[in-house]
Amino acid sequence: MVATRTPPAPSHLRAGGRAAPVAAIAGRARRPVHHAVLAATAALLLAALLDAEALQDTASQQPFGWRRDVALALAEPLVDVSRALHLGAPRRWLESTFDRPTTRRDPAAPDPPTTTTTAVPPPTGSTATTNPPATTTTQPHRRLPTTDAPLRLLFAGDSMTEAAGPALLDAADALGVVAAEHELRYSSGLTRPDYFDWPAHLSMLLTELDPEAVVVFIGANDAQGIETAAGPVSFRSEAWVTEYRSRVAATMDLLTAGGRLVYWVGQPVMRPDGYDDRMRTLTEIYRSEAERHPGVRFVETRLAFAGPDGGYTAYLPDAAGDPVLVRRDDGIHLTPAGADRLVALLLDALRQDWALP
Repeated sequence: MVATRTPPAPSHLRAGGRAAPVAAIAGRARRPVHHAVLAATAALLLAALLDAEALQDTASQQPFGWRRDVALALAEPLVDVSRALHLGAPRRWLESTFDRPTTRRDPAAPDPPTTTTTAVPPPTGSTATTNPPATTTTQPHRRLPTTDAPLRLLFAGDSMTEAAGPALLDAADALGVVAAEHELRYSSGLTRPDYFDWPAHLSMLLTELDPEAVVVFIGANDAQGIETAAGPVSFRSEAWVTEYRSRVAATMDLLTAGGRLVYWVGQPVMRPDGYDDRMRTLTEIYRSEAERHPGVRFVETRLAFAGPDGGYTAYLPDAAGDPVLVRRDDGIHLTPAGADRLVALLLDALRQDWALP
């Protein structure tokens, strides 16, 4: 006969034992939950303080409206505390150590210079900015770049140049007669100078580097509202097109001053249909403004990155005819192979004006 052992009853149920209050038992069960919530809250607050400037950057990039205002109002106190405690120093050290470009301004750095281009006054009674006149300066004869006096080239743009910038620098080193510089600013464009002012920054770079040729590849972040003198206007509205075209023209005027040549890159075909349609709107503005500026060459990329049907494709043949992945998973940015394809287009455009090998 097998004996069955019965486990002893809990102490508070045994005969003669004192029963623990139900509230005390429930309280002990709740304490671990309270501790976990407090620990999670503290971790989130610490993470927010460590990267408060990134949160502020993200908030500032949002479309104009109450959501952006609320996000900035919440981010600003975090930034103040983070800077007071120097909690952003580790992030800035990492970015500097690993040479990752950033659009965040060091709080100790001086304010960037203001744009020096002069806008044409709008017509009487109009609040929109009119297009500045096209540059009419006759371009001088282009010199022959040599090893001792290489072509000074600046490549400026947003995240679309992340892979293309290093690829162009490698190609310049291989040519031996081009001294190239790459200026990358993530999440930037011409619609939001409150976030990053490209004309002001380019003005500083022109003084510092004195490039003879400038390649510009921006616009991936520009399909959003613009703040005008009359207030914010929505993308593709008549006021938006007028203002954005004016900013593109003013930037071209700035860059071509003194006889520089500018190579303005159009947007390639994109996988998301709505996004591709918006990029086509921007590209047509770049193309038409380049035609009005003798010192600007428009670099067409849409056909070079399109598939046989003229639409988006992730794979294209390389120089040997083998299919290679040219676009990243997001259907927007370029892979290293895609960057090589873009650099080939840029070099072809440069060779039309400069005697490059």
